[in-house]
Amino acid sequence: MERIGVTPDSDGWRQRGRVTITSTFPTDDQELDNLMVLLGQREGAKVKDLISQVSFNPITKGLRDRLLRRLARVGVSASNAARSSGFGVGR
Repeated sequence: MERIGVTPDSDGWRQRGRVTITSTFPTDDQELDNLMVLLGQREGAKVKDLISQVSFNPITKGLRDRLLRRLARVGVSASNAARSSGFGVGR
């Protein structure tokens, strides 16, 4: 099920690349549900402003550490999880 969309380039330079919410139905994943709430609050924002490390308030702030802690809770070592997931160690 599609939950978010991004406006296409055909919408013109002012509107393209903006987030639209297509479903607010829960996902059964607390981290993803929390991100969906944040997306809903910032619907219409450009994707680059939501995820860029240089943006003022990215929705991904702290996400890497939260996901690594979640993997550690289920028994995956943090260094192995970081390496295999592409997060890299020491970032």
